Amino acid sequence: MLWVYLKATLVELLLIVYNGMAQFVPGFAAAFWWPRATAWGVAAGIAVGITIAVVAVTSQVSALFGINIGLIALAVNTIAAIVVSYLTQPPRSETVEAFRAAAFSESTSL
Repeated sequence: MLWVYLKATLVELLLIVYNGMAQFVPGFAAAFWWPRATAWGVAAGIAVGITIAVVAVTSQVSALFGINIGLIALAVNTIAAIVVSYLTQPPRSETVEAFRAAAFSESTSL
C-alpha cells in the first residue's frame, strides 16, 4: 500500500526499507562494543532515526544537501543514542560482563 500513496518505483521502495533497517545498526554495534550503551539510549536512537526516515518519506524528501536522508537519520540516531545513554544510568557491570561472555564465547554447542 505504500506504493499507492507514494507512487514510488521499486528502487525507491527498497531505499525506504533500507533506510528504516539501517536505524538498527548503531544500537547493534553499541550493544557489542560500547559497554556504556543503555537500552533507553538505543531505543531513543532508533525512534528518532525511524521518525526522521518516515517523515522524509512521507514528505517525499530523499536527500538533503545531496546526502541521502537515511544517512542523515543514521547520524542523528547515533547522536541521540549516545546522548541518552550518557543521561541515563549505565547498565550494571555484571550485566555487561554476562552479555559479553555470552556474545563472544567460543563455544559452538547449542
